Amino acid sequence: MHCYQKTYRQQIREVMKYSGKRIIFKHPVIAFKHVINTLKYKIMS
Repeated sequence: MHCYQKTYRQQIREVMKYSGKRIIFKHPVIAFKHVINTLKYKIMS
């Protein structure tokens, strides 16, 4: 959640609880790329 302002982070978390699970089945390649990018960001910071 690093790319959102602090005031919006909680709202984004609520949305991702719902949509995060569904994206795996609708667009698995996009979901996989997102996981890889997130891991790269965490390793670099």
